[in-house]
Amino acid sequence: MVILQTFDNYVSATILQSRLDQCGIKAYMLDEHTVTIGPFLGGAIGNIKLVVADKDAPSAIKLLDFFRREQVQINKCPRCLLGNLELVPRRSFSNFFTAILTWLFSNYAVSEKVYHCDCCGYETTELPDTSVKNN
Repeated sequence: MVILQTFDNYVSATILQSRLDQCGIKAYMLDEHTVTIGPFLGGAIGNIKLVVADKDAPSAIKLLDFFRREQVQINKCPRCLLGNLELVPRRSFSNFFTAILTWLFSNYAVSEKVYHCDCCGYETTELPDTSVKNN
């Protein structure tokens, strides 16, 4: 088995595993239950590992590279066309208050997130539609 990538997030690992499965490459996750139940253990055990068989590794690595390039294209800022949009917590009083409560009560809280351009500072709640429309 070859480790393709590690994740601290079960959702991201599952999405990539599904995309590889759709392309005919069987991928497996290791340590997903441990990291999901105890996220604080992720660093100690190396996070969630996405693995494939040795024979599938070259094809899987090419697909991962394709997926990354595809994601960069999708995440281009529509305003400046230079920066990349990244999903980050919104800087607001409600998120700050939630962070304080989380710290005080050691509970996981959901904060509001936005896509933020690392170049011009543009923020949006949804990624722009990059699909080509035929008239």
